[in-house]
Amino acid sequence: VKEAVQNAIDGIRANADLSSGRIRVSYSSQDNRLLVDDNGAGMRPETATGELLDIGGTDKPAGSTGGFGLAKAVLFSHAHRLRIVTRARVGTRPPTVLQTVITGSGRDWLEGGLRWETDDDTSGPTGTRLEIAFDDEVPADAWGVRNYLGGLLDKHALPISFDFTVDGRPVEPAAGRRPVQHRATI
Repeated sequence: VKEAVQNAIDGIRANADLSSGRIRVSYSSQDNRLLVDDNGAGMRPETATGELLDIGGTDKPAGSTGGFGLAKAVLFSHAHRLRIVTRARVGTRPPTVLQTVITGSGRDWLEGGLRWETDDDTSGPTGTRLEIAFDDEVPADAWGVRNYLGGLLDKHALPISFDFTVDGRPVEPAAGRRPVQHRATI
């Protein structure tokens, strides 16, 4: 979850207007399903179908954190069902929004068999939506996800709208900590 949220924050930073940034994270222990959705810059098709799908692949600049692929390997390899929809603005005159949809399972990812398609769209918002339904063998941990997200709300003093829910209930800051000021949607 941490790396998915950090990637969402990075995508919003790339858009340069943090005040309009939005990150939504939803976890259901009943379905053992994770959703991370943002309105950041999205991924260009070559990033979504290249670096994202390779262990250790990244398009982050040298010296930045992340990009080793360990969290990606854990998330993707345990996916019963995986779906990534990303929309990125490319070109300048006029800019075009390209949408890339990646679907499959953890086994598909491990065997290089994920499916993807890219469509042109001249309008619409940018951003990325990651949906993972985990295998039954992966234990559901609503408490752990709730605790992590609550701590994350305290950590990031960014003017980004965070909307975190676990099992349909909003996540609040970690116990004993004061709420952060940018949590308008929670």
